[in-house]
Amino acid sequence: MICIYKFLTLVCNVNTLINNAGIGNTESFSIVSPELFKQQIKLNVLATTLLTSLFIPDLKEMAPLIF
Repeated sequence: MICIYKFLTLVCNVNTLINNAGIGNTESFSIVSPELFKQQIKLNVLATTLLTSLFIPDLKEMAPLIF
């Protein structure tokens, strides 16, 4: 993730983050493996949280009143 941050901050000014990634599952809850739940949580929650935390300083600079 740090590579993504470094690349984006070198080539552009990031002033908006849009979470356009996520996975879901259509199988019955009772048969879904714990590993699949872990993968979903990593992508749907952890990735978004980590990227947001990396970009907070840049976002504050662009819109200090929001933060």
